[in-house]
Amino acid sequence: MAMYEVGTVTGAASQARVTGATTKWSQEALGILPGSILVVYRSGSADLYAIKSVDSDTQLTLTRNITTAFSGACYGIITAETASTSSFANQLASAFAFWRSVVEGWSMA
Repeated sequence: MAMYEVGTVTGAASQARVTGATTKWSQEALGILPGSILVVYRSGSADLYAIKSVDSDTQLTLTRNITTAFSGACYGIITAETASTSSFANQLASAFAFWRSVVEGWSMA
């Protein structure tokens, strides 16, 4: 199981949108997809939500409304549980393309 835990999250009760701070959710190489699980950590417990869509690097839409508001909360997104073979292939290709651009940037310097 893979877990993405960069940044913090904020969400209002009775809403299905989550906003992230210092997050990069839309980068394909991370494997955050519809169906991935958002885990919002609370004092002594955690709330789980399925992701309906990845709207940007800093916004997610959930499949159901948030039950209890959170602000600046620590979180994790479980990514590997929903990954299919084709999804993994796309994620791997995206990672290779990213690293290729990094190496090409070094060779230009």
